Amino acid sequence: MSVNLPTYVMLNGFGIYHLRLAVPRRLRYILNKREIKKSLRTGNRREAIRKARILAGKYQECFDQMTEFDDEIRRLMRDSVMMKEIKLSADIFPDGTISIKNLEMDPNHKQTEKELLDHALKGFMRKRNVRGQIPPLRPAHIEPPAISLKNLIDKYLDAMKKRCDRKTLRGYASHLETILEIIGDVPINQIKRENAREAINTLERVPPNRNKMREYKDLTLAQIVALKPEKVFSMTTVRLHVERAIALFDFAILEQHTKYNPFKDLAPRNNRRPDQERKKFASEDLAALFDPEHFKFDPVRPSRYWVPLIALWSGMRMEEICQLEYDDVKKIDNVWCFDINDNGEKKLKNKAAHRLVPVHSVLIRKGFLQFVETRQGAQLFADLKRANGKLGHHFSKWFARHRKNCGITEPGKTFHSFRHNAATKWKQANIPVTKAAAIMGHTVDGETYGRYGKGFKVDQLKEVVEVLDFKVVAR
Repeated sequence: MSVNLPTYVMLNGFGIYHLRLAVPRRLRYILNKREIKKSLRTGNRREAIRKARILAGKYQECFDQMTEFDDEIRRLMRDSVMMKEIKLSADIFPDGTISIKNLEMDPNHKQTEKELLDHALKGFMRKRNVRGQIPPLRPAHIEPPAISLKNLIDKYLDAMKKRCDRKTLRGYASHLETILEIIGDVPINQIKRENAREAINTLERVPPNRNKMREYKDLTLAQIVALKPEKVFSMTTVRLHVERAIALFDFAILEQHTKYNPFKDLAPRNNRRPDQERKKFASEDLAALFDPEHFKFDPVRPSRYWVPLIALWSGMRMEEICQLEYDDVKKIDNVWCFDINDNGEKKLKNKAAHRLVPVHSVLIRKGFLQFVETRQGAQLFADLKRANGKLGHHFSKWFARHRKNCGITEPGKTFHSFRHNAATKWKQANIPVTKAAAIMGHTVDGETYGRYGKGFKVDQLKEVVEVLDFKVVAR
């Protein structure tokens, strides 16, 4: 048997019920709103009706109390001979404080009107049997019109142009546009904690790459979520959206558009340890990736041969390898090294990424230095073209296909796994973390090594690099 839905219970596009209650006309000037809208935080019809009836009763009781107070003020003011000279509305708070709103005084009779106002309020307090001194009057705080969510996002992105590159900015814009689509373009002072939680709940049901999927073409986000897609955002993606929203409202606070951040501390927690987010390649994975029958040097596409090998025998990041130039491979103190820098159009992840990484002897035996000599004065891997600001963009897609063709489909195993292979080898060999960090381009925490530690000599780092030994990969 279905339960009739009361008129004050509404179902939004994301399947969550809300209470929507009209404010009595005579009280709208006090509350400064036409209706009350509050999430019931459930998608269950019966539970929503039960919650709504309780909540509606509480609101109606508040309306009745406010009406009684409003009527009393009006009666007292009508009894006064000065009624034509003074207009006001007022609120009384649980602590007994009275807040005066919309007060209009005759500038020619200030003292008389003050006495009249005191008399009216004292009469009201006597009627309510309130003892003691009359609480001090306080003027109502009039909030300026709040900036809309869309305008805030536009202003934030405009400010971020000076702090990040275009690709990063597009990422910010994409995440915040999704938040905007979920919440709607409302004044930001209307976005409460419950709205933020609802937005996060919706994010957890959004499919990735929805704009590229034919089945979602011309559908709104609410309609897509209603289809209950099997594949949805990962927790990492949801957390990134929420972190962007937190940064947006921190900016709004800084710019004095609001006083609080509704998304603060709501980012979903990552229950996995850092070493579980990406997985290293197993021995059989490496054997498949570098199977000599399929993994061969191609002079037309040299990056597909050398980039994975360099990553395996150095732990360097993909983009660091892809953007190498002829001058970045040099001999220092009789040791061949990769000079990782951000000269020209090259970009690095952080300051610690500036470093020297010795070339592993396996790469030298495979003829890497001879290959470098053929690229004098040029980019090492001419087959790579910049896309979305990165030379590794298209290479990344190729490696993903190559990995899957090798039967490696386990989540967490990506090109970044090569760094985990290197780090694991060094950890198992008891290599000091400071030396491993110097090669991998990580910042070392702590005052002693982080702030005051000096760089290692390249021959010291060479010893660490040579620890890497993957017997399943043909030397």
